[in-house]
Amino acid sequence: MIDRLRHPVLHRANKVMRIVLFFLLAVSTSASLANELKKTAQATQKPLQILATIKPLYLLASEIAGKSATTALLIPATMDTHDYSFRPSDLRKLARADVILRISPHLETFLNNVIEKSPDKHLITLEQTAGLHWLDIRAGHHHAHEQHHAHQPIQHSEHDYHIWLDPVQVGLLVDEISRQLSQLDPAHAPQYSRNSQQLKQRIDAAYRQSQQQLQSLQETPYLVFHDAWHYLEHAYGLRQPHILSLQEGLPPGLKTMLELRQHIREEKIHCLIASPHSNKRLIQSLVEDLPVQAYWLSPVATNRQTSSYANWMRDTAQQFAGCLSNSRRKFSQGSQEKNKSESGTSVPPGLAQSQNNHQHSRLNRQASHQPVQPQTEPP
Repeated sequence: MIDRLRHPVLHRANKVMRIVLFFLLAVSTSASLANELKKTAQATQKPLQILATIKPLYLLASEIAGKSATTALLIPATMDTHDYSFRPSDLRKLARADVILRISPHLETFLNNVIEKSPDKHLITLEQTAGLHWLDIRAGHHHAHEQHHAHQPIQHSEHDYHIWLDPVQVGLLVDEISRQLSQLDPAHAPQYSRNSQQLKQRIDAAYRQSQQQLQSLQETPYLVFHDAWHYLEHAYGLRQPHILSLQEGLPPGLKTMLELRQHIREEKIHCLIASPHSNKRLIQSLVEDLPVQAYWLSPVATNRQTSSYANWMRDTAQQFAGCLSNSRRKFSQGSQEKNKSESGTSVPPGLAQSQNNHQHSRLNRQASHQPVQPQTEPP
């Protein structure tokens, strides 16, 4: 019988086998250790801090990021964007942020100087998203942002930047946000991609539902206090509204108000869409003795408690449908008689008083160089 321990051939074979087994064990252990180290690194890695300028962008970023990154809102949800100015707490938000999400340097002009001093921040400017179809600003409509920050060297743009109100094109914004977050944080790229696809599905479902609600109301006349709804109007095929105030921050004159009252009577308009920060007294004066109902809707979701972009857009479309439905109803006989008796040049007492109050207020502000104070949200 061969002694395996002493036979030279078998002895060498046993030695090689032990070396191979040791090598395989070492490789397996190294791979397991590498996987554990990778998991530990991912667990301890600081999540991206995303700062969105306005609430609609905050909603999109939050749903794309999920639990893989944290999101914060720069302009408070209760504040009108046209009255915004930096506060110390906002500067702290900027200091903590890794990513700043905005629409355009033409819209959020208050950020331009800060961004120039913060080269370490990753800036996502959605204006640069490929494939977007921009609508032009309608005549006379220019943002107060550009007026109040005219000293900044930003070339004037003719684009209407309320593109987040287009549920069709917002999918391109979702893809762009997801793409850039994935580049910055490859470890969570699968989550960003999955979340963005699910978000687009929710937005598409909300859009289709809202289309059905608004389809029969597409030719209904209505009035808006501020021309912010161009993209929503375009997406749902609504007719162009009568616009109460084309110039943001500047109320219309008495002649314009009288012309609008005449339009309201002639076209039997019952629907007025106004921002929660609009001049409530001016609006009440405009529709005095007229069967017009005002709906207070914010194009930046300042008056809606929601954590979902799709739900916000669905709710906004429902509010539009409710307002436009009022314009489908005929004037009562009493309202018709009252409108016939009112001449096109007569001035309702409330309207005259509102114009006088605005004139005195404007002169006082010019004398004291005080900024216009935002209106409180209507009940």
